[in-house]
Amino acid sequence: CKIIRLGLINKFNMPPFIKTLLNGIIFFIRNRVSILHLHTQVWKDPFVLAAKILGVKIIAHFHSPQEVDGSWLCWADQFIFNSQSTRRLTDPAGRYFNKSKVLYYGIDLEQFDREKEDVLRKEYNIPPDFSIVGIIGKVEPVKGTEYFIRMAKEILKVRKEVVFTVVGGPDDTDLDGHYMAKMKALVKELNIEENVIFTGWRRDIEKIYGSLDILVVPSLRE
Repeated sequence: CKIIRLGLINKFNMPPFIKTLLNGIIFFIRNRVSILHLHTQVWKDPFVLAAKILGVKIIAHFHSPQEVDGSWLCWADQFIFNSQSTRRLTDPAGRYFNKSKVLYYGIDLEQFDREKEDVLRKEYNIPPDFSIVGIIGKVEPVKGTEYFIRMAKEILKVRKEVVFTVVGGPDDTDLDGHYMAKMKALVKELNIEENVIFTGWRRDIEKIYGSLDILVVPSLRE
């Protein structure tokens, strides 16, 4: 896998859309691209148009419902949805049904088996009668970290035998860890330090999932 930056045409004074379109055409020709696989949250209109002009097959992969009619995505040759629900909500009239398929995520659930290794409980000496509730991902506003922490405060008012884990680190745009420090300060302010653990980034994420009793997804968007 390699990352290619499309800075092929930067010198000329032209509208950004045209510049990106030409970059896309040049890139597709030079690299003999035959398929453009779009993940629908990260696609650019000019690249879709470039693919259409050159006859490159377009695959639009949906991980959540999204508007298709009136967008460049309607030009896709094939639609892939991560669930029947995403398919139904994206295409309620069934207009694109004949060129769409549902492809579920392939996940081996056995790798999340707690009985193999309850890593969080062992590493942080969490008592067996305590529940472990966690959030996993970048520590940034859009992931809802603050909501998770404030939720922890409310739950601890009615049940003390809970540990809340924040698994992840700062966003790439927060290199100095300012938001992370803000969240740790919030934990201290709410006086719940004994029940909240910041693990930082982890490579054994499947073991982390297996250790959680409850996974919380408080993201503002996904």
